[in-house]
Amino acid sequence: MLLICARPCAAELPARQTLVISRISHPIKIDGVLDPEKWKDAARVDRFWQWAPKEGAPATEKTIAYLAYDDKYLYVGFDAYDSTPSLVRATIAKREDVGEDDLVWISLDTFNDQRRAYEFVVNPYGVQEDVFMTPDTWDPTFDTVWDS
Repeated sequence: MLLICARPCAAELPARQTLVISRISHPIKIDGVLDPEKWKDAARVDRFWQWAPKEGAPATEKTIAYLAYDDKYLYVGFDAYDSTPSLVRATIAKREDVGEDDLVWISLDTFNDQRRAYEFVVNPYGVQEDVFMTPDTWDPTFDTVWDS
């Protein structure tokens, strides 16, 4: 089960929907470019909600996520638009120090219990944060290797 939403998911969000993710036969290069040919078979998500400033409100900017997998990897690509790109907040920071930046992330509810998730967060410069979330805990000691 894959869950994409704010952290933790706002209670007022619409009911979860199942997303069927496509298996692809070719690897996708993670380089900041969403090559339409490489991502054409990926599942597409275009309904998002805010985390801040108003948790649970519809997103004010267009964002599209693409998801696919192969024998080795789960691929997630974000096309995050901004109507005022000069106001995008991003810093080149140490890993896990992106809390004040604009972000995209994916929450993987691998337990399928809507209570625990592995989160993979990235800012516009590709600086990463990965955490393990529960309703009571935000655990940044979860660290894994992934590309952004």
